[in-house]
Amino acid sequence: MEASPTTSVSSDVQKIADLAQSAAHHAAELLRAEFALAKDEFRNDLQLAKRRAMSLALSALLLQAGITLLGLGFVLLLGATATAAFATGSVLAALALVSALYGTRAIHGHALANTQERILRDAKSVVRPIQ
Repeated sequence: MEASPTTSVSSDVQKIADLAQSAAHHAAELLRAEFALAKDEFRNDLQLAKRRAMSLALSALLLQAGITLLGLGFVLLLGATATAAFATGSVLAALALVSALYGTRAIHGHALANTQERILRDAKSVVRPIQ
């Protein structure tokens, strides 16, 4: 006995609905997994940034102490006059300014770059198949 055309069409519609529901379920699982991965990468990048910041702060303090002692020694070598102290201080301040500008530019450009790129790539890959 053959199935009637109405039964065949409703069965096909049901199969398509089941497939669509399954695809939506898998897409939701994929998105949850991708966001969990991005969250973990963000945490790792944040911890790495914290460690770098602590290292930079410590090195800045040690460098400041070293430069202060070198500057003091240089001023004493020049005769411990006010002019020698101001000249040495001005040179050290200019070097500190140049160093701070360089460090600021270097850090700003690479902050959490891997996580940002991954999130954008994942978002594009999810949106592309929908279109």
